[in-house]
Amino acid sequence: MRHSMQHADLMELVKQKVQSLRPKLLDLSRRNPLLATRLSPRSNSHIRIVDELPEVLFYKLNNGQPMRFVPLPEIDADPRDEDTKAFRDALANARITDETYQAELDAIERDAEDYLDRTRAIERALKDRVREELGLPPRPRKADVNLVQHARNNGISPSYELPYPEEATEDGRHDDDDIQTLLLPKDLERKLNAISSKCRTWIQETGINVLHVAFGFLEWSEPNQTETSFAPLILCSAQIEKKRTRVGSEFWISGTGEEPEINAVLAEKMRLEFGIELPRFESGSVEDYLAEIAEIAPKHIAWRVRRQVAVGVFPSARMAMYHDIDPTHPAFPDNDIVRSLLGGTSSESTSPFAEEYNVDEPDIEGRVPCIVLDADSSQFSTLVDIANGKNLAVEGPPGTGKSQTIVNAIAAALAEGKKVLFVAEKLAALNVVRSRLESVGLGEFLLPLQAERSTREQVVASVRARVQMRPPSAIRDYDRKLEEFRRIRDELAKYIELLTTPFADSGLTIHEILGKSIATSSCIEDVPAEVLSGCDIPESLLSVAGIDRLKLLGTAVEKAARAAAQAAPYWKSVGLVHAERFTVEEACHLALNSARAYRDVSELRAEFAAYGIDPRANDETLEVLQKTLHRLLSLPSEVPQELCARLLDGGTLDRLSAFLSGCDETRESENELSEILEADLTDETLSLVKRVAEVCAKASLETLDLPELEAEIAIRRETLEKARGLEAVMAPLVRACPEAANWSFESISKAHESIVAAGRDALMCRNTATADPAATMILRKLCSEGRALQAMRRELETCVSLSVEVSHQDLAQAISSLRSSGIFGFLSKEFRQAKKLARSLSRSSRFNKHEALEQLEALASYRLAEREFVENPQAIALFGLHFRGSGTDFSLFERLVQFYEVAQSFSTPELRSLRTFLRDSDIDDLELVPAIPSNVPVDSLQTLQRDLVVAQRELDDLTAAVEALRPLLKAFRNPVSFDPNALPELAKRLEAYITRRAKLDQDEIAANLLGEIFQGARTPTASLREACAWAGDVSGHREEVAAVLAKGRSLEAVEHIGRVLEARNRARGLLSKLCETVHLDEAHFTKDRDDHEIAIFLEGAASDQDGLFAHAGLATALEEVKGTGTHSLAMYRMRGEDPDGLAAQFEALAVRKLSRAVYAEHGSKLTRYSGSRLDDLRAALAKQDRQIIQLARQQLRWKLYAAAKPPFGNGTGRKSTWTEMALIDNEINKQQRFISVRDLTQRAGRALLELKPCWMMSPLAVAQYVPKDSITFDLCIIDEASQMPPEAAIGALLRCKQTVVVGDTNQLPPSSFFKKMIDDEEADEDESVLNESILEMANATFRPARRLRWHYRSRHSGLIKFSNRVVYDDNLIVFPSAAESMARMGIEFRAVDGLYKAGTNPIEARAMVDAALEFMRTDPDRSLGIVTLNQKQRDLIAEEFEYALSRDRHALEYVEDWKSRRDGLEEFFIKNLENVQGDERDVIFIGTVYGPEVRGGRTHQRFGPINGLAGKRRLNVLFSRAKEKIVTFSSMTAADITADETGNVGAYMLKRWLEYCASGVLESGQETSREPDSDFEVFVMDQVRAMGYEPVPQVGAAGYFIDIGVRHPDWPHGFVMGIECDGASYHSAKSARDRDRLRQEVLEGLGWKLHRIWSTDWFNNPRREAERLRAVLSSRMEELKSREAAFAVPQVRKEPSRLIQLPEPRREPAEPLFDRIASEVPALPTASSRNDQTIAVGDTVRVRYLNGDCKVLELTISREKTDLGNGLVYFEAPIAKALLGAEEGDEVELLTKTQVRRAVVESIIKASD
Repeated sequence: MRHSMQHADLMELVKQKVQSLRPKLLDLSRRNPLLATRLSPRSNSHIRIVDELPEVLFYKLNNGQPMRFVPLPEIDADPRDEDTKAFRDALANARITDETYQAELDAIERDAEDYLDRTRAIERALKDRVREELGLPPRPRKADVNLVQHARNNGISPSYELPYPEEATEDGRHDDDDIQTLLLPKDLERKLNAISSKCRTWIQETGINVLHVAFGFLEWSEPNQTETSFAPLILCSAQIEKKRTRVGSEFWISGTGEEPEINAVLAEKMRLEFGIELPRFESGSVEDYLAEIAEIAPKHIAWRVRRQVAVGVFPSARMAMYHDIDPTHPAFPDNDIVRSLLGGTSSESTSPFAEEYNVDEPDIEGRVPCIVLDADSSQFSTLVDIANGKNLAVEGPPGTGKSQTIVNAIAAALAEGKKVLFVAEKLAALNVVRSRLESVGLGEFLLPLQAERSTREQVVASVRARVQMRPPSAIRDYDRKLEEFRRIRDELAKYIELLTTPFADSGLTIHEILGKSIATSSCIEDVPAEVLSGCDIPESLLSVAGIDRLKLLGTAVEKAARAAAQAAPYWKSVGLVHAERFTVEEACHLALNSARAYRDVSELRAEFAAYGIDPRANDETLEVLQKTLHRLLSLPSEVPQELCARLLDGGTLDRLSAFLSGCDETRESENELSEILEADLTDETLSLVKRVAEVCAKASLETLDLPELEAEIAIRRETLEKARGLEAVMAPLVRACPEAANWSFESISKAHESIVAAGRDALMCRNTATADPAATMILRKLCSEGRALQAMRRELETCVSLSVEVSHQDLAQAISSLRSSGIFGFLSKEFRQAKKLARSLSRSSRFNKHEALEQLEALASYRLAEREFVENPQAIALFGLHFRGSGTDFSLFERLVQFYEVAQSFSTPELRSLRTFLRDSDIDDLELVPAIPSNVPVDSLQTLQRDLVVAQRELDDLTAAVEALRPLLKAFRNPVSFDPNALPELAKRLEAYITRRAKLDQDEIAANLLGEIFQGARTPTASLREACAWAGDVSGHREEVAAVLAKGRSLEAVEHIGRVLEARNRARGLLSKLCETVHLDEAHFTKDRDDHEIAIFLEGAASDQDGLFAHAGLATALEEVKGTGTHSLAMYRMRGEDPDGLAAQFEALAVRKLSRAVYAEHGSKLTRYSGSRLDDLRAALAKQDRQIIQLARQQLRWKLYAAAKPPFGNGTGRKSTWTEMALIDNEINKQQRFISVRDLTQRAGRALLELKPCWMMSPLAVAQYVPKDSITFDLCIIDEASQMPPEAAIGALLRCKQTVVVGDTNQLPPSSFFKKMIDDEEADEDESVLNESILEMANATFRPARRLRWHYRSRHSGLIKFSNRVVYDDNLIVFPSAAESMARMGIEFRAVDGLYKAGTNPIEARAMVDAALEFMRTDPDRSLGIVTLNQKQRDLIAEEFEYALSRDRHALEYVEDWKSRRDGLEEFFIKNLENVQGDERDVIFIGTVYGPEVRGGRTHQRFGPINGLAGKRRLNVLFSRAKEKIVTFSSMTAADITADETGNVGAYMLKRWLEYCASGVLESGQETSREPDSDFEVFVMDQVRAMGYEPVPQVGAAGYFIDIGVRHPDWPHGFVMGIECDGASYHSAKSARDRDRLRQEVLEGLGWKLHRIWSTDWFNNPRREAERLRAVLSSRMEELKSREAAFAVPQVRKEPSRLIQLPEPRREPAEPLFDRIASEVPALPTASSRNDQTIAVGDTVRVRYLNGDCKVLELTISREKTDLGNGLVYFEAPIAKALLGAEEGDEVELLTKTQVRRAVVESIIKASD
């Protein structure tokens, strides 16, 4: 009992809260345009109509008839200087910012007679002020024209009070398809553009179509108030469509098919506050309803019905939601979800967000057996919570896959047999989810009831498609595929488990051991095998501690080596161990004695100077000197000795060698040229060759054979003569028909053949009837029938006499008598008469009844066929005077048919004149068509004539060339064999020869060097080359040889060399004893030193006792490593100069032995996991995963189809009582006159839910279409919930058992932006948004919530990094892009020198429009959106862009193209930041609007909506819309904003954004300071660095980092490749899908080329894997270089924007401005195509009026015409449209003249009856 009371109290609390929320749905103040419509000239939300009949407008709009808005005719054109871009921009801004203009408009009395004239005068005054501001000259003034009078002058009534039906004119303007306005063309277009834009924004953001036509207004006032308000009475939902024509834009309006409704807000206002019940409007006559409203006028308030019609923004729809959540209604449900949200929750969770599940665990994975799209671990965890039945709040930051998660959630719920309701206010959110569900094959199971898809026709078409869909097939191998996927996943999991297993007592995992082995293996890879074989680390050292000890020993050796290196090198490499003082002193004494002996040798060497020998010369040098001097004496005598001495100078030798080579080359060139040319090789001959080349090039000659050229000239002359003959043959035809010059010769030849084949007699049979193209087939058929008649006649004449005339009646009587006669028939009179007739006709002498019957029947058939043929009007018309019945000569006409068929075959536009000529010309003209030779090389006479001119010119050129060549070819030895194409090269060779010869003859240096031997180019070279060879051979000792030659004492020098060598032997003996003492090699002292240097070095060693101690210490350290198994390696390393790294090598030896032990124990497992197998497993896993998702889609489709069991319902009695499937079957078999969507869902809701278990709609649609009492959903998913207030969501939640609320509380909250937009108010200034959203309520109730973390949208991580850092605390996982330095990606700041005033910045607006136009020309394959920070700036940009669009072909093509690309989800937009949530585009232009008001002025700290409490949330939305690039246009800098972190958070965030944009730092693919994860990665980075690339560890932005990013100096556009290892980041993934597919696919989508490496492969063969990596990197570089242009900044297209060529205006409407998804429109019903009892074309209908005179009409609906005299009505007439599809007993509305009357269908006579 107590629990029951608590529950009752809680429910009462819930109802109280609902009651408090309801008024937010209903604005009963005068701000609501439904209560006080502001019909002022300033308003851009409404247009009033004049001179139309309300009844006619209402009927046509509600019966699907499009109607066109018509302006007044232009009065005077404005001055031309007001049509410039500068003036238009200034005027557009002034309309928004000029306070005088706005005040004057507000002051106008809306019903004053001069209302429009004053408006026009105010507009003109504004233009004059703009002229003055721009410095334009004063406008020439004319007498002002009265606009009202102008309308009257044009026969238009200017009154907004519309005429009564009886005042209809006879000129037809009141029943045409035009809607007259009292606006001039430009004003009308501007206002309709503004209305269209507002309505489009409203429908996209709230799911509500607010465009209505208001019929009649109630002028009313509050009690005791004089001010009255206008409230619309009847509202008809409509849509506007804009069409561009050559004369401008046209706007068409049509109804949406929704039922018209009364102003429910006005009705509620009157009921609540005044107790007045407005009558319901049951559809019918507007006139009657207005009269009814007028009759109930109360006494205490002003009450007047105005006969006015207005089109505009009337947000009437939320009344349904208001009534839907009425808690006082008895049927208000007790709903757990609503009770939890409004009554509180008992959740004890302290964490705002739940931890992600390990989604590969069987229990977790099994909860969501079906997904149809990829799901990362955060998304899958969300799906698990939903599957567990939790009510859930899901935070989905920008680009984290909210719609993807929603689609999977819907699919998973449907797979469980649940019914799903998906709700969102934003049209984009509904469309994205719907599009994705359709793409996965679930489209037929959706019932979309959003604003643009909920017309009766669309809903019925959707249901029809579901009912009539083909049964899908069940998937047989789904379970097998799933099992295979799990097997592969487990295999990879085993590999990961193996790698992470600790090994023995080493303290390391297997992966760490392998990684260390890979990283350190390079340390010992150059160590010889015999050295390694001598190294055996003891088991006691194979642990982390043991390895550390080995590293310490190695470090000790390194330190000792460094100490030795710091000492003098005198005692380097000594072998003394544990050196002491006495041994050191002895060694130093021996060193001193050795030094004295070497000094003696040095003194003997000093005497070499007297012989010109260097004292430091070695034995080899002395031998060379002796050999060289001997060879010098053997040179030829003609070579002077002085020349040889001079040749020892390298420069002189080179100069002489070059001169001699030039002489040889010149002789060779002279011989080659003389073989070609007869003339001397002079400059004159060169000029002659060039002239021949010039002539040949000009005439394009391919030979120099003059006889051959003369023969070609003769052939060309002959060809020209033949062509001129053909021209003469064509001349008569061209004179008769000039167009013949354009006909192809092939067609003329074909025409000639057809004319000859037809013959003159057949062509004379042509007449007007035969000329008709359709007559040809008829004529052929008639000829065939005639031939058949002739054949019948010939056959009959063999047995029957046809000359006897017998009437058809007699024949029929005779046939009947013979056929009916029995055995005694011959006794009857009729039989005898028949027999007599048969005998008179038969050619046989005897009578046979059966033969006679056959003959008479054949004769009767023939007579009947002949009579029909003779009386055939087509035959009479076509055969004309030649018609003789069956006796007509059909051969003539058969030939004529063939002639016409040939003529009609000329169907191309260029042969249309030939077809006309053949059809219509006289026979004489036809005979002018000549025969054309078959080998004519051109296609027409026109081409022939043009070619004749060219051919003649070429012939003249060839003739002139031959004459010019005759005298020139004498210079050639054999011109016939010489190729003219080689003449330029010959000229070059000859010119080069002449130049080179002259240069050699004038070589002064060679002349001075050779003296009398010099003969220029003809100098002999043999002996001189021998001297050069001698000088070249001694090139290494030139100075030594020259010095000896200069002294002249060669023999004495040889003797002194012997004495030096003897002293040296004595010194070496002493040195040997020293080396034995210190265990050192003699080469240590002698290598690379002369005797003097050796003596000095030994003296230094003798004095360096400290050095000997240091080097002996190194020997001692090496001794201590013995016993560790590393001594042989240490000794090997000490052979080198530097033992650094020895500690690492010791570690490598230990790790190497550990690795052996690992493979000894686990080798059988590890060898199974080669890199190729792991790659195959990952590829197979990814493939299986994708296939499973694809199969899951098909399986779910089959399951939903098979599981649907819709109830049949009631299918008897009146159809108005039918329900469920009976009703649905009836509706889908109709072609029109469908019941309303609300009626359909009310009466067939359960069947619809079975057929379509997922309904998608806005909160309004839920209230309108979903009955609370009969339809309940298992799951409700609400998207974009941060903008949805609780009162909008409650209606949907009341109908559901479980809910998932999805959105982002860091994005836009609910706001009043759209309410203010109607009144053209500035909705942006410092608005405080305090409304709680349903998402915030759900976050507080359903704890813990879920947050999606993987960010997918941004292809440049700099785009999301700002919001991730500032808003989400770097909690999102952001994947880096590989090429983020590209100019076309990332963040860009464009400074604008703009000024802000009165809410707009015109300069910045122009800059953005210009930039958008340029973008559309140069980058048409990327989507674009423009966003401003306030509404006024958005309107200004939209107006300027609309004007520019009409003049820029590229921009218009771009806009139209993107309306259809990507399902229209990324069409171009211009929006305010208030309504951009949910949109995404490749590129976003942001205009900050604000700035200084004057040049150099201070920026005021007023930033509109950013100053509000939700400013930060607004900016977060704005900065996260782009996928590739954001361009920020700003008239201010970050320094202009004074906000700080502790103050205005919105303004401070804008300040930080401007800093971020202007800095130019695009931090994505960010190089972090993070260290590599493992030794393995360090090793791989070293390898990459050695290949010439730059490795960067841990590349990423937030949450995920690529192990190694690779750059290259030759690729400045970003990373070349990413390298992924099998380390920590691979092991730590939450699921196999994340680890082995999703992460890689996301990164590849961002431009990364990934190369995965495996530690097992690198352990086994690091060199091979490194080479493989090198090849992959090289291939990648080549690939990138081949498409480098794609990474460059796009070039601006220079092509000017031409004016758009638009089609002529048409009456048919274009595509609607509010795009609707077109459904397949069924064919028009006809009587023959329908078997039901609905009215179709051809039926006769009896109807009776239900009011007035109750007259009865009987009409036949005709497909051809209206003929009221005979009761015919054309099927497209309004009365016919109203009747088509109706049934007997249905009531319909008929438009009779100007009045709508109700009638009932009394009977239907089907055409088939």
